[in-house]
Amino acid sequence: MPRLIGSFVYLAAVINVVSGLVRPFRGRLRWLSEMIPGAAAIDDAAAAAIVVSGILLALLAHALRRRKYRAWRAVLVLTVASVALHTVRLHVVPLLLSVGLLYLLLRYRKEFYAEGDPTTRWRALWWGLGLLVASTVIGVGMISLYDRRVIGGWPGLWPALQHVWLGMTGINGDLTFKGGEHRFDDFLSAVLLGLGLMTLLVPIGLALRATRPRPELSDADDARLRDLLERSPDSLGYFNLRRDKSIVWSESGKAAIAYRVLDGVMLASGDPVGDPEAWPGAISRFLEEADRHAWT
Repeated sequence: MPRLIGSFVYLAAVINVVSGLVRPFRGRLRWLSEMIPGAAAIDDAAAAAIVVSGILLALLAHALRRRKYRAWRAVLVLTVASVALHTVRLHVVPLLLSVGLLYLLLRYRKEFYAEGDPTTRWRALWWGLGLLVASTVIGVGMISLYDRRVIGGWPGLWPALQHVWLGMTGINGDLTFKGGEHRFDDFLSAVLLGLGLMTLLVPIGLALRATRPRPELSDADDARLRDLLERSPDSLGYFNLRRDKSIVWSESGKAAIAYRVLDGVMLASGDPVGDPEAWPGAISRFLEEADRHAWT
């Protein structure tokens, strides 16, 4: 189910982005603008929020497929928000998809139990760069898609990039757009500002959250391993003494397994070290650790 739900989240992400950007899906509340002041602005804000939620869903889908609890919690919040936003904008198909996803998330919530992987704050930097690229592509794509609304037509890549980057900071760029019943520049400004906030806030949240250090063999673990190797020699024992390893010990402390985690795979450094009679205990602890994080 986590793999199936993760794939479903990818689909929901695409639908959210498309429904927020493509013209045929937009403008359901325009008839309210004649009766309720500000209805058009609400519609644009909802569309921008839907685009942002779609990007975040796409970024979280992989972790959800790996049963990560944090990803499940974040996707649940985004799905609830998507249900509310699609209700406001009267989007029937995306609304039904979001409701179905919400049901699956709640129905199979016990499947998402895995703790976060060992990580560093460098991940926040990579997420920030990735979101910046994705936001830029979406902004330039919108200008290209609606180039007929740009006075003078398609302005070229560099002016479009400048307009997008300024818009992500809340500043209006040099491009001017044709007016009409639906002001495209208002909608574009709302989307770009939403993308800019997302690009800023997500890396900050990742940088400030509690993290675990990189795998590192402590001096105490190193001394204990060397003591085990003296009593139970192993021709490949030196490989377990690398400083980029993590260690899991048997309950008796008479055996241990060195390992690293690579993209969700818990890779043991060969056989356990220590008394062979204590190997089953070390192996059991190794498997328990893998299960707790949903590592392969």
